[in-house]
Order: sequence, then structure tokens, then C-alpha cells
Amino acid sequence: MKRDGNTAHLLRLGAGRVSAGARAQTRYGRGPDRPLGSWVAGAGAEARMADNVSIARRLYDGWNERAFDEIVQYAADDAELTIVGTGDVFRGKDGVRKYNENWATGFPDGRVAVDRVHGDGDTVVVEFTGQGTHTGTLATSMGDIPATGRSMTLKLCDVIEFRDGLIARQRSYFDTGSMMAQLGLLPEKLTTSQKK
Repeated sequence: MKRDGNTAHLLRLGAGRVSAGARAQTRYGRGPDRPLGSWVAGAGAEARMADNVSIARRLYDGWNERAFDEIVQYAADDAELTIVGTGDVFRGKDGVRKYNENWATGFPDGRVAVDRVHGDGDTVVVEFTGQGTHTGTLATSMGDIPATGRSMTLKLCDVIEFRDGLIARQRSYFDTGSMMAQLGLLPEKLTTSQKK
């Protein structure tokens, strides 16, 4: 068996016989010190993933600062942002701006807090909590929702796909039923039965 430098290193560590899989894992960037799902090749891919995670975190800080010009800079020209529950799609940089501004207009005091971030290659998953008071008009594909004056706390999850360091696709998941109930927009009978 031919031994390369990585295989010899494993043998020195007492690994005994080294399988072809172990040699490939070490050679291509996944060794015993890396988690099982970490198949990305080498330091360049890891650095890119770290950059994607940093950009994703910055999106939410930028929203809190209402830095919409900065948020749009992270989107590819052909970016697509989809609200999964409704199927609404916002396209391009203008669409990304519109989506973010809609929420800020509906909830002028709104804030988001990132709860967890998971990165794997060019995909980043962000779990976050949004809170605010509905004192502005919230534009939706089903029509504008006038201010209710009610406070809302909503759990959300975004799946963001990057291409060449820019956001290519984003899918946003949240419970529209919970949102409507908190805003007092569901029939009383339905909201009462949900509390039982």
C-alpha cells in the first residue's frame, strides 16, 4: 500500500490500518477533527461558509438598523425571496428591499433576534424571533393590513442559498396563523378554540 503524508500521519497517531475512506477524508479536508456532515473540500470552502454565515447574521442586524441599502448589496441581481406559507416571491434587489421594508413599515418598532445559525457550504439556516407593535400598514399579497396596535412575537426560519458570495435564494418560514391571531385578525371562535 502506498502511503502519502496524511496516511503516514494517521499511522503515527496510532490509527493502525488506514482505510481508503480515511485517506480520502484526510486528503479532501474531512478528518477525525471535523463533524460528519462537513464534506466541503479544504480551507477555502470553510472560509466561504464562514463568510456566508457572517453575511447572514449581518442581514438581521441590518434590518434592526433599517440599513436596507446594505441588505440589498448582499443580494444577487436575480435573487428570489419566497414566503413559503403564501407562495409570495420577491425578485431581484428591488424585491428584497420591498420585502424588508414591508415588515419595517408594518412594525416600525420591530426588532429581530437571531436564535441559531447553521451553515453548510453555500446554505445557511437562520432561526430567529421577531417582535414588534403593528402600528403601520403591512402590505401583503392578499391586501394591506391596517395597523391594529397589537404587539406580536413570531418565530421564523430562513433558508438562505448563496452563490458567489451573494444571496441567490431565500425561503422564509413562519406561522401566518399565529401572526393573524396575535394581530386579532382571526374570527373570535377560532382564536378561542386555539387557546384550549
